[in-house]
Amino acid sequence: MKKTKLLSLLLSCSMIAASLPLVASAERESYSDTAGHWAEASIDRWSEYGIVEGNDGRFEPDASITRGQMATILSNALGLSKTDKNPFTDVDSDAWYTPYVLRCYTAGIMQGDNGKANPDATITRQEAMVMLVRALGIEPIENPDLSAYSDMADIGDWAAPYVAAMILKGIVNGVSDTQLAPISSMTRASVMTVLDRAVVQYINAPGSYELNSQEGIVLVASGDVTLTGTTSANILITQAATDKKVTFDNAKVTGNVTVTAENAKVENNNSTLPEINVIKNENESSVATPAPAPTTKPTSTPKPTRRPSSGGGSSSSSSISRGEYLSRFITAAQAYVYDDYSYVGDIAVDVDKTNTTATINGVYTTANFNPHAMNDTARFLGALYRANNGLVSKLAYKGVEYAWNSEEPLKGSNWENAEGATLVSVIVADATAETPVTSFEIEVVGFGTITLSSRVA
Repeated sequence: MKKTKLLSLLLSCSMIAASLPLVASAERESYSDTAGHWAEASIDRWSEYGIVEGNDGRFEPDASITRGQMATILSNALGLSKTDKNPFTDVDSDAWYTPYVLRCYTAGIMQGDNGKANPDATITRQEAMVMLVRALGIEPIENPDLSAYSDMADIGDWAAPYVAAMILKGIVNGVSDTQLAPISSMTRASVMTVLDRAVVQYINAPGSYELNSQEGIVLVASGDVTLTGTTSANILITQAATDKKVTFDNAKVTGNVTVTAENAKVENNNSTLPEINVIKNENESSVATPAPAPTTKPTSTPKPTRRPSSGGGSSSSSSISRGEYLSRFITAAQAYVYDDYSYVGDIAVDVDKTNTTATINGVYTTANFNPHAMNDTARFLGALYRANNGLVSKLAYKGVEYAWNSEEPLKGSNWENAEGATLVSVIVADATAETPVTSFEIEVVGFGTITLSSRVA
C-alpha cells in the first residue's frame, strides 16, 4: 500500500498514467525527468543498450522528435555503417545528423522528398511508421483497409501500406479508437515504446544467445553470434553482421529470417529454419543454410484490426504487461502538476498488476472534504489523459464509455459520453444522491479497472 499526499485524488482514481539530439551513449545515463513516466521502462531499455541518450541529465520524453533524430536512433539500433553519396540538398556535410541520415538513405530507410531529407523537421506519426517498417524488415500491406479510422484521409497513399502493417502487427495503435493522427508529431517516448513493442530481443554483441520465444522481432545487430532455442519471432540480421558469422545451433525458427548484412555467413548447425530472405545491396550475402521451400502466402490481404483504444495496451510483442502500464499510469497521474491547482488529502494506492485492478482511497478532514474531494477527482481524471500523452483515451463507468474532448479546456471534465455528459458530473450526481455512492468502479479501457473512494478521517 503506497501513501502519497500530493494527489489528493479524491475519490481516487486509477491509472494514468526539443531539440536535444538522441545519440548513442557509452554508459547508461540517469535521467531526471523519466521516473514514473509511462514510457520509463522503454526509455531505460534503449538507453542501456546505448541507442539513445538525453542531454544534461534530461531525456525530454514528451518532446517531439525530428527526422534527423529518428535516423540517428535507427542507425544506432541497426548498427548501420555504409554510406552512399549525399543526394540531399538540405543535409550539410558537417551537420551532426549527416552520417546517420546518409546511412538510413543507403539502407533504404529514409528516402526524402524532392531531393530533401528535411532532417530538422518534426517527424510525423506516419513518417515514423514508414521508417520503422523499412528498418525492421516488416512487410507492407498491399491495398490496406483503414476505413475504421475517421482520419484515414490524412494518411498519405505512400504511407498507408506501412501504417497498416504496424497496426496489423500490434506495434502501434491509434490515439483513440477511431483516430490514427497520422500527421501529428511523434514524441521521444512514443518512439521508444514502439521500438520496445516491436523488438522482443535485441542482440548487439558477439556471444551465444537463447532465442526469445515471443512473437515479434529478434534484432541481431552483431556478428559472431550463436543462436539456440525455439522462437516464432521474425529474425533480422542487420548490417552490423557484415563479413561476420551468425550460427543457428540446434535452433528452431518458425518465423522469417532476413539478412541485410553484406557477405554475412549464416550457418545452420542441426537447426530447423525457414527459407532465408537475403536483401542485397552492392555485395551478395553468403548464406550457408539449406532451407526448405517457402510456404505459400495467402492471396487475400489481411485487414488491420484495431487494438484497444488505449494506446499503451499490451501486445504479444510487448515486454510490458497491462498491469504494469496501469501502475505506471497511476504514478504518472499522481506526479502531474497543474500550475494553478494543488491537490489536498492523503491518498492510498494499491495496484494488483496480475489482475489489472487498482484501488485508490482519498482521506480528507471534515473541513476540506467538500469541495476538495471532487475537485481533486476532476483534476486527477484530467491528469490521467494529460500525463501520458493520450495513451489512456477512453474510460467507462457503469457500462457507459467516456472519451476525451480535447476542444474543451477543462481540468478533468473533458471526459464525455456520447450524449455530452461528463464523467465528473455523473460521479458527483452519484456521490450526492439520496443514497450516495461511496465507491466508484471505473474501467480504463484496454488496461484494467480501478475502484475510487474518498472518506473523512
